[in-house]
Amino acid sequence: THAGSHLPLLYRALAEQQQGHSETAASLYQEVLNIDPHEPDAHNMLGVIRSAQGLHAQALQHAYQAAH
Repeated sequence: THAGSHLPLLYRALAEQQQGHSETAASLYQEVLNIDPHEPDAHNMLGVIRSAQGLHAQALQHAYQAAH
């Protein structure tokens, strides 16, 4: 995979999230993580979505991954 090839997906995910489409955004963030499992922004934003959904264990896992 070329460096940065996940960026269009990341930008789409952010746009979906800003429009209130959390599950669509979550799916796109997961696609980003399938390309780059260490992408901190995808982990961070997926953690934000999961926290808002009350899925705190998943949120913490993504927050940890974002920080490491």
